[in-house]
Amino acid sequence: MNHPENKERTGNRDVAGRFKPGHSGNPGGRPRRERVIGEMLDYMTPAVLERCYQAAMNDSTADRKLILDRGAPVPRGGTTTMDLGSLGSLADCQAAIQRVADAVGCGDLPPGDAAPMLALIDVARRTIENLDLDARLRALEERAASQ
Repeated sequence: MNHPENKERTGNRDVAGRFKPGHSGNPGGRPRRERVIGEMLDYMTPAVLERCYQAAMNDSTADRKLILDRGAPVPRGGTTTMDLGSLGSLADCQAAIQRVADAVGCGDLPPGDAAPMLALIDVARRTIENLDLDARLRALEERAASQ
């Protein structure tokens, strides 16, 4: 490192041979792990799929399952629509929850589709409660200010 030729060849080093501030010995930086893994998967995927396919054709149930699970996964819901009605009051929210529960109970609505609907109803319920609390607080503040 301290050899004179090294100092002349690169002007990015100090007298001791270390890189000067702002000058890296590896300007591209260390490869990001995700990028390296992604490149490796891109390289290996065709061969892995080919081996799984060959094994599946030779009656390997596990490999068939792997191909079906990864290549054509089961939809995770979100395709069902349902009229929740108005969500303008706590009673409306309670009625909507009951409609969703009834639909799940009789098999008309998959539980995976019910969860986002119930989350939406819960947001409406919390909004109604917050607006009600805000109105009550304002009334108390007005009453206290007038006394």
